[in-house]
Amino acid sequence: MSKFRIEYNMKDRGLPTLFKYQYFTIDKKERMNWDYENLNDYMGDYSLHISTDVMNKFAHNEIISSALADLEESESNLTISKNMSDRYSGNKQYIKCRITKYILKTIKKIFISTLVYESANLEIQESESLVFVFDTDKKAVDSLSVEAIGINQYSVENEKSVKDFYDRSQMSPWKERNKLEKESEIASRAGVYMLYDENANSFYVGKAIQLKERMIQHTKNPNDPIPNFTHYRYSVISPEYYEFLYLIENAAIHDFAWLLDMPAAKKYTPSLVKKLKIVDLSSCHMVNTAEHQTRKQ
Repeated sequence: MSKFRIEYNMKDRGLPTLFKYQYFTIDKKERMNWDYENLNDYMGDYSLHISTDVMNKFAHNEIISSALADLEESESNLTISKNMSDRYSGNKQYIKCRITKYILKTIKKIFISTLVYESANLEIQESESLVFVFDTDKKAVDSLSVEAIGINQYSVENEKSVKDFYDRSQMSPWKERNKLEKESEIASRAGVYMLYDENANSFYVGKAIQLKERMIQHTKNPNDPIPNFTHYRYSVISPEYYEFLYLIENAAIHDFAWLLDMPAAKKYTPSLVKKLKIVDLSSCHMVNTAEHQTRKQ
């Protein structure tokens, strides 16, 4: 048989169908050299492999190279199928390629990691593309190019209902440290937590796959940034956002660093308390009238 190359160009095709329905069509022009007398040889599952070129290209980026390595080890498949209707024959066949959710989620992760960690040097171009080479003999496909994909306007979630990172039924108030041992509900829950040491007047933001265990760990290491915290609180994350937990933590640290003094910060400085020499933030208050934002602008 032979190999055939498919390029998914963002500018020409867009992404709504890909992320909502998990497939893209293989156009007639991309099938010009197909042998339609043996069309079934092109159909079926193709195992996905990340090409050496792609791995080498992102070898310097630990986040992206790790995501690609996970994808290589996942034994994920792409499936090519055809419309069986008698209305279509020969090169007029409706041919589509289905991509698994795991592959799509990894593509999103690669884009988000690139945006977060290389934002200073990054320009998202509409001409970005995914390129696949299908080998009909080996029933395998090599990804030749995995580039940044903008998910902001191509979200898989098109519902109009309110979306929130947080499980709003499990957002705690501030609590005294001695209550932590009794926190049975968050023993196996992931989320973002905050710690406060009233004696040292220090504040800490962290993330955890197991909230209770992670907060207790702070108390067992004398070299921990905040081992003697006196108060804590947490926000449990909805399961569908677990893979973005580090981004939510990044946002929380970012926002607090603009308000409170963060000596280690190089980007978020000077903070509000340093800029205006504020000694007591308790006299300051927010004037927002809604504590939970929705899509309505």
